[in-house]
Amino acid sequence: MSLRSNLKWIGTSHLVTFVLSFFSFTLIARHYGPVEYGKFTYASSIVTVFAILALWGQRHVLIRDLAEAPGALLSVLSSSLIVVSGATLAFASISLLLAPILRYDLLLFLILWVSTTFLNLNTIFLAPMRAVEKMRFEGITKIVQRALYVLTVFAVILLFKSRSILHVVVANAVLRAAFTGIILWKLSRMFNLQPRLVLDPARLRYHLRSGGAMVMISIGVVIYQRIDSVMIGMMLGKNQVGLYGVSYRIFEVAAGSIAVILAVFYPRLTKLKETPEKFMALLKKMVFLVILGGVSIGAAGVLFGGTVIPLLFGEKYEQSVPAFKILCFAVGISALSSLFGVVYRACRSESQFAKITFAAGILNILLNLYAIPRYGIEGAAAATLLTLLFAVVASAWGFRRLRIEPSPPPESSQGGKKESFGEFELQ
Repeated sequence: MSLRSNLKWIGTSHLVTFVLSFFSFTLIARHYGPVEYGKFTYASSIVTVFAILALWGQRHVLIRDLAEAPGALLSVLSSSLIVVSGATLAFASISLLLAPILRYDLLLFLILWVSTTFLNLNTIFLAPMRAVEKMRFEGITKIVQRALYVLTVFAVILLFKSRSILHVVVANAVLRAAFTGIILWKLSRMFNLQPRLVLDPARLRYHLRSGGAMVMISIGVVIYQRIDSVMIGMMLGKNQVGLYGVSYRIFEVAAGSIAVILAVFYPRLTKLKETPEKFMALLKKMVFLVILGGVSIGAAGVLFGGTVIPLLFGEKYEQSVPAFKILCFAVGISALSSLFGVVYRACRSESQFAKITFAAGILNILLNLYAIPRYGIEGAAAATLLTLLFAVVASAWGFRRLRIEPSPPPESSQGGKKESFGEFELQ
């Protein structure tokens, strides 16, 4: 499929899922209120921190390596599944051991872990399709899944008069499990895959090493995207988490919308490393897209946020408006950070980008420790803005030293020779 076609499918699916997600998010926040919604936001923030680590950067490794050598699908996918399975067991165990310290709702936490594990599997199984730039199925799947989720939320809240947000979380876990099976079935048909794992110790070591750098990026990103909710919950209480969660959720969706579009360019950028002129030409288009989208969305948020938030969520969420307006200034900056992430990964410079994001994560913790006790949720929003600005400036400085050139495949287990990739039959 062409780049334009992929942008159409991913862009359309994201727009539709954004509207549907916003509807369900608004309905959940209004129905359950800041306390119940805050409990959910607190637990989901903790789960997200550990679940992103459990993915161990394998989505990016899969897309990049299969974009360069799609014939290695079975070996690459097998190694990623083994790594993710081990990491999931490890990080789930660690998060449960921290229960006395973090003080989350245990049952809600466990179900969120199951739900997020299925989401990680969906991500892994969709990655090969994205690597070969066939993204129509991904777009359709996400629209259908989100539509069914909204219908489920509507039924749980309005028809069954649910008073516990746990019911919504269970329904989402069931949906994600069902779609994991559907995506795996489509992957098997598209690539004519046999249901077996291929254990290649050399490739497994490569996935652990490359994933380690990717997960360091995830740690930094998770810290300055999620840790603020955890810190607000520990310092100010669940009610303030609920208020901040509304502001941050809208910001996250807005900035994520641009990041989703940028991710479509990832496999194409990986392939264009052989021709630096074409690489830079495509990169300039991506920068224009980021500036246009970031400025437009951020300006709209600042102008209309004070009216829209109380209208959608009720007057009880009016206190979240100042924090939301601060976060609106960070939309474009966050998108630029996502752009640099795509570029660094495509150039196999994830280790360098990991140092930047990890430093940004540490900076965010320090800023939150200072700002949250003094300025509340507005302080957390300002800490996020300053952290993203640091990440973008540092990434732009490091970009000058990136090497845009073809990358060799990893070593094979057989005799230290480079891996020989077979062909697959694409249905």
